Amino acid sequence: MKHMAKVGCCLIAPVCCVTVAVAVGLAHVSSAEELPESARLELDDYWYSAKLTPSGYAGTTTLTNFPLLVDFKRLRRTVLPELMPAQYRADGSDVRFADADGNVLDFDVDHADTGCGDLVCWVRIPELTSSTVVTMAWGLKSGRTAPEVSSTAVWDDYALVLHADILMVLDLKIFVNDAYILKKHGIPSASFVV
Repeated sequence: MKHMAKVGCCLIAPVCCVTVAVAVGLAHVSSAEELPESARLELDDYWYSAKLTPSGYAGTTTLTNFPLLVDFKRLRRTVLPELMPAQYRADGSDVRFADADGNVLDFDVDHADTGCGDLVCWVRIPELTSSTVVTMAWGLKSGRTAPEVSSTAVWDDYALVLHADILMVLDLKIFVNDAYILKKHGIPSASFVV
């Protein structure tokens, strides 16, 4: 397996726009390996579902375990106007993603605004190509249980994950939060303009 250093992650699902999030680590290139067995997404357990086609990647190489950004507000404004905050829990606990074979994908909630239902999450795509399709399901039916997912597994291939667009102000200092399990938070020492 080859490794390719990756700095910056600018792929948004499913709209053609750019946001800035910085992820430093290794992205696997090539996919001759078997993926671990995963739980299956049962669409009958959810009130709503949609097929998403990520945009922005036109390469010919398959990227493995790629973190894909899904922004619910952008989905509502562009390709999925029927996606309403009242249909899913504000913390994303009843939202699930699956690959084309129905295998549940791990995801990490980056930002959840319980006041307005805005949800931003990173979904680990086992194999990303220019034709990848991801199923999103939301609105878990009463009495049903959502399949288990891991938020830290999204970042397994990374030593440090900084979401530069989300900053936390505490005691008048600005901290940059690390989304990886080791939580190597930092304080910026220089500013930058995007």
